[in-house]
Amino acid sequence: MVAGGSPPCASCPTWTAPTGGRRCGRGSIKIQRRSMQTVIERLLSKIMVEPTTGCWMWLGATNKRGYGHMSVRRKFIDIHRLSYEFYKGLIPLGLQIDHLCRTPSCANPDHLEAVSPSINVLRGNTLPAQQARQTHCKRGHPLDLLNTYFSKNRERICRICGRERKRNARGTDKRRPARISPDFISPR
Repeated sequence: MVAGGSPPCASCPTWTAPTGGRRCGRGSIKIQRRSMQTVIERLLSKIMVEPTTGCWMWLGATNKRGYGHMSVRRKFIDIHRLSYEFYKGLIPLGLQIDHLCRTPSCANPDHLEAVSPSINVLRGNTLPAQQARQTHCKRGHPLDLLNTYFSKNRERICRICGRERKRNARGTDKRRPARISPDFISPR
């Protein structure tokens, strides 16, 4: 719910009566205005501002990955989503909240941004994100448009390394030995 407004998804087809704590099909948090103030008061009471980074560090419960969450009417709500919706508005359909500061327990709305799932993954520290940021192969060749091709499973492959692999697969012993003509051999 946006501060001082009506329920965020009153026009949503999956909207139910505002009994609090429910989510619609868009994933928005629906809490009555009266109880929203108490939820925000609870949220702010468990936040400590980090002076160097400006992060609003969540001191309450966290999940396995370090994201803060709190219970509202027997349902757990992620505090970064709650903070974003209270201070910035609804989370658009199909978007996720990304922590620009890379701190999962941060609830500062200035450190939160609604992005697509693919952008969120690429900004993280996952293996696909690391591979997407890679500019050179493991042997130091550039992974640019001229030196890169894609395999069937969309993996980037260095052309120089590919040629070297093919050359080594043939091996030197499989090459035809040079023929020496009998005329070339001189008698002693």
